[in-house]
Amino acid sequence: DAWNVFDFSLVVLGIVTITTSVGHTAQSARAIKVLKILRAMRLLRLIRITQVLMARWAGTANQIVVAEHMQKFDILYHFICSRMKAQQDMLQYFGRRHKANTPELARCLLQSQITVYTAMV
Repeated sequence: DAWNVFDFSLVVLGIVTITTSVGHTAQSARAIKVLKILRAMRLLRLIRITQVLMARWAGTANQIVVAEHMQKFDILYHFICSRMKAQQDMLQYFGRRHKANTPELARCLLQSQITVYTAMV
């Protein structure tokens, strides 16, 4: 879940802030200021928590889950379409008669196809 990754990054930033504040030098002072500003991003967690609580209160918690799944599907769909278009363009520009004529090109196309198939699964 993206929100869990976001929460994890905030925790890591908090730990980095604490450890850098122990050794307070002129260079680390700037880093501490930046990290303290990033602490304000913790407020974004409140937005997610508020959305979930309001959805549960209104009885529409399933709609949020469905919307998240549709968003992930949409991202994967567009990733697959763009990757396949890039494969066609690569064959058009670097291939001969729309076929891979070098082992390097064939390897690049094969790796790209593996990525597409992995996204499909």
